[in-house]
Amino acid sequence: MTVSTEGHGIKRMKSSLSRKMLFMILVMALLLSVTAILIGFHVYSSTMDAHYISNTVNLARTAAAILDPDKVEHYTSEVYRIYSSLTPEEIADVNEAYLEKYAYMEKESDWQFMRSQLQKISEENHLNSTMIIAMDEANHTAIYVLDSDKTDTNCPPGTLDDSMTNEDIRNFVNSTAVISNTEEFGWLSSGAAPLHGKDGRITGFVVIDISMNDVMKDRMNFLLNFCVILLLVTAALSALITWLTRRRVVDPINRLAKAATEYSEDQYQNNGNEEGTNHFTGLNIHTGDEVENLSIVMADMESRLGEYIKNLTKVTAEKERISAELNIATQIQADMLPRIF
Repeated sequence: MTVSTEGHGIKRMKSSLSRKMLFMILVMALLLSVTAILIGFHVYSSTMDAHYISNTVNLARTAAAILDPDKVEHYTSEVYRIYSSLTPEEIADVNEAYLEKYAYMEKESDWQFMRSQLQKISEENHLNSTMIIAMDEANHTAIYVLDSDKTDTNCPPGTLDDSMTNEDIRNFVNSTAVISNTEEFGWLSSGAAPLHGKDGRITGFVVIDISMNDVMKDRMNFLLNFCVILLLVTAALSALITWLTRRRVVDPINRLAKAATEYSEDQYQNNGNEEGTNHFTGLNIHTGDEVENLSIVMADMESRLGEYIKNLTKVTAEKERISAELNIATQIQADMLPRIF
């Protein structure tokens, strides 16, 4: 409690020192908590993203390494050959007649064997999809050669994806992965590894998608739990710091203010003749800081003022005695003088 001595005791202020300290502590704790949450969530998210990107790229390279390069080159070349022989109108209308031109590949044992290899990789690593594509870089179009997906969303050979961008093509060529969020598939970590022919040129790509929907849910759960734990810790530390501040700072200051008020009232009631008081010396404040120094100074001031008042009282009494004796002597001298002339 902040106090003020104005001759009428202790005055309660509208905004006490303890409230100000509590407010400052809460503000600082809130700022530190928000900073810790942002940094912690960023580090966690970055670590998880880097892990999934690295895992996606490594799996794509593994898939590319186990495939027979001759068979891959054969089927990617066949798909691109058929695609190149079609007119823009045929390409624009991907219907059953269009897909039928590629359907023969699915009946071949080599194609089925490559698909089984990719399916095994997908199942063992819990992948969302694994596929082989050929690329028409000029038209930013990916042409599916093989899709390991067994569900209805399977893309048969010849399926087109004309949403490729220059960045996507660069990522495929450089064997990197990206994280994306779409309404249809949700969060995905998508990566690719190039497939090389006998002459070293890129004939196609192995593309892998790993679902990150569960990861994103875990990320939000982590954020929620982290916030709750941090807020609880912040509340506990704030309460502890507030208690220590009140005990080590606020309460000693209030005791000093009360002692000063009592000292002032005692002096006023006794007309300044109060001696031997111990309002400050009896406080026994031992905080080990400036508050204790202030208590020592106030106690020393009280002692010095007591000595000063005592000496002043003696001097005043001596002056009164001398003044009285002089008055008596003056009266005696006056009485000795003749009064009748």
